[in-house]
Amino acid sequence: MSAAKRNGWRKRGWWVVAAVWMLGVVVALGKTMPLEEIRELAEQGDAGAQYRMGRMLLTGKGADKDESQGVEWLRKAAGQGMADAQYRLSVCLRKGIGTEKDAQEAKRWLEEAARNGNKTAVELTADSESRDGMRLRARRGDRTVQRKLGWNLLVGDGLCLIQSMHRFGKALRTGGSAEEVAEGLKWLELAAQRGDAEAATMLAWYHQERDESKAFYWWNRAADLGSVKAQWTMVQRCRSGLGTRASEPDAFRWCRKLAEGGDVRAMKELGHCYEEGKGCIRDYGEAKRWYERGGDAMGVQRMENALRGGGSGGGTVPHIKGPDVRVHGPGALPRRVR
Repeated sequence: MSAAKRNGWRKRGWWVVAAVWMLGVVVALGKTMPLEEIRELAEQGDAGAQYRMGRMLLTGKGADKDESQGVEWLRKAAGQGMADAQYRLSVCLRKGIGTEKDAQEAKRWLEEAARNGNKTAVELTADSESRDGMRLRARRGDRTVQRKLGWNLLVGDGLCLIQSMHRFGKALRTGGSAEEVAEGLKWLELAAQRGDAEAATMLAWYHQERDESKAFYWWNRAADLGSVKAQWTMVQRCRSGLGTRASEPDAFRWCRKLAEGGDVRAMKELGHCYEEGKGCIRDYGEAKRWYERGGDAMGVQRMENALRGGGSGGGTVPHIKGPDVRVHGPGALPRRVR
C-alpha cells in the first residue's frame, strides 16, 4: 500500500474516533439532563420523563427524596401504559412505599405490566397459582411446586415470588401467619430432602440468625446438592465456626470442591491454602499449580521463588481445637478433628 493511501486511511480512522467520541458526549449529556427539564417534560405528559421523575424521587438520586410524590409520577406514567412504571408501582403498593399497602391494586398493576411486556412481571405472574392448586400438585410429589408453595406461604403476599436469595440481607423476613410459615417450612423441607438445592438455600436463609446450627445444616445440604453459593458459605462458616466448630480442614475440602468445579476465585484461594498450610499440608508445588490455574501471576512468582530457594512445603496440618466437626463434602468421609 502506498504512503498516500496509508495516510488516507489514517485520516479516516481519526474521523471515526472523533465521531464515536461525539456520540458518547451526546449520550452523556442526555443522561445528565437537569431535573427542571425532566420535570417540564413530565408535566407536558411525557411518560418516560414521568417514570424518570418517579424513580428519582423514590430513590433520592438526582432529586430530594419524596416517596409519595414519586409514586404519583409513577401512577401517571403507568396510566399511559408504560410497563416499567406499572411494575414499579405494583412494588410500591405491595410494600407500602410512598402509599398505603394495597395487595389487590398491586396485583392488578403487576398483571398490567406483564401484559405490556415487563420481563420481571411476566415471570412473577407466570408463577402465580392458587394455593389449593399448588397443594394438590405438591402432594403428588412435584418438588418444584413444593418449593414454590413453601416460599409462597413463607412470604405470605399472595404471589409466588421466585427471587434471587442474595436480595435478602441476613435473616429472611416472613410475611405469612404462624400457621402459613409452619406449613411453608414443611413443604420446603420436603423439597430439599428430595434434592432441591434452592429449597435448601431458602431454609438456610430462614434459619440464619434464628438458629445458626439449623442454618449450617441446610447450607451444608444445599452445598451437597451442588449450590456454589452454599459451598462458599460452607468455606466461610467452617473457618469462622458459625453454627458449628471451626475447622480449617473442612473449609479446605469445600474450597477444593469449588476449585475442581472450575471456580477461578476458589483456585486462587486453594493456592493460598497450600502456600500457608491452611487445612492441608503445605505444598508449594500444589500452590503453584492452583495459582497457575486461577491466573494469579504474583502467586506463581512467589512459589517459583520459594521452590528455587529450596522450599518445598512439607508443613503439618494446623491444630484445630474442638470435638467432632462433621461436615461432609460430596464424596468426603467423616473426619475427626483433634
